[in-house]
Amino acid sequence: MTPKHNSETGAAMVEFAIILPFLLMMVFGIVEFGHMLMTFNNLNKAAQDAARYLIDQQPGTGGTKYQDMVTAHQATATNLMTCGRPTCASATLLNPAPCSGGANSCTFSASNTGLITVTISYPYQPIFNHIFGTNIVPSNFVLHSTAVMQSIL
Repeated sequence: MTPKHNSETGAAMVEFAIILPFLLMMVFGIVEFGHMLMTFNNLNKAAQDAARYLIDQQPGTGGTKYQDMVTAHQATATNLMTCGRPTCASATLLNPAPCSGGANSCTFSASNTGLITVTISYPYQPIFNHIFGTNIVPSNFVLHSTAVMQSIL
């Protein structure tokens, strides 16, 4: 008996070779999106920690007592956002560290009614810059996080 020759020999391999780039791009996109969500969650937590620290501080006196308090404790709040603790050595939660200048900016403000606002702008650094000649995430993508809390004192 002679073996049958199938005209579709290797068709599955060709189909897999055609679909593989799309599958890889989808997997890399899912990983990149998860990393972006993790970074955004860290920024939210950092802004909340700084705001929570500031609302517990004793305000100054005068018409700008809350803004004066924010200005006086801004360095410690920045350390909380950068390192996760009031005093900061060299270890940071994110690389590059938030509040390090340029697009990594942090702003602190307070209203006369005691609303403390902490805002972080952080340029997202993708894990996969270029895959198959395209950017999954634009290179100038900036994450923003804001925490607003009422002073308790």
